[in-house]
Amino acid sequence: MSIPIASIAPVNGANDRIIAGEAPASRIPAKILKQEDFLKLLVAQLQNQDPMAPQSDTEFIGMMTQFTSLEQTQNMQSDIAQMRSQQEMLQAMSMLDREVMVLTDGGTPITGVVKGFDMEGHTPKLLIGDKRYDLSKIQSIRMVNQNVTQNN
Repeated sequence: MSIPIASIAPVNGANDRIIAGEAPASRIPAKILKQEDFLKLLVAQLQNQDPMAPQSDTEFIGMMTQFTSLEQTQNMQSDIAQMRSQQEMLQAMSMLDREVMVLTDGGTPITGVVKGFDMEGHTPKLLIGDKRYDLSKIQSIRMVNQNVTQNN
């Protein structure tokens, strides 16, 4: 005996979400595991292992290697973010007293001389006139003519 598909009712709307292309709520991860979470799992595993059949050395070394790798990856991400921020600040400093053309949020080009920059978080904003612009908005850069006269 077969049951027609149309007669099967969805359970709590789960089938509706799948048909609409959404993942069921139970399959969406709540968060990403962090270093503290990994340590908690490792300690819980060590506390709950069978004393008559302890974990082998190779498995434990493998877990410690994963932990070390996770820590090094996190440190490297932090270092790269710091280097990126410093590089952007150096770029902003190199724009001082230069004429630049930037695009506004509306896409209109504005030309002006960079008189300074401010840091918003870790991102420098160029000061042109009385407005601030991202480095990514720069379309062109020109040297400002500075006529210097020397009296001998």
